Amino acid sequence: MTLTDLAHTLVTWLNWFSWFVVITSVVMGLYSGWLFTTARDNASQITLAQKTLLYTVIGIAVSVLSFGIIAVTKSFL
Repeated sequence: MTLTDLAHTLVTWLNWFSWFVVITSVVMGLYSGWLFTTARDNASQITLAQKTLLYTVIGIAVSVLSFGIIAVTKSFL
């Protein structure tokens, strides 16, 4: 296995992981919206929904950064 093959395999795995993070973030965003909608006056559920939304935004930021890293890596290869 050459260095180029190893780099290509690594980029492929990172690409799959990035898509997994994106899909998970979208699902968690939808779940957060559902929690907000069904919370009514339940303060603990609103807090849970806010935390879930925060983690969703962090997940989207991580996925955007990972796609950027993949693009930079591909440009060097």
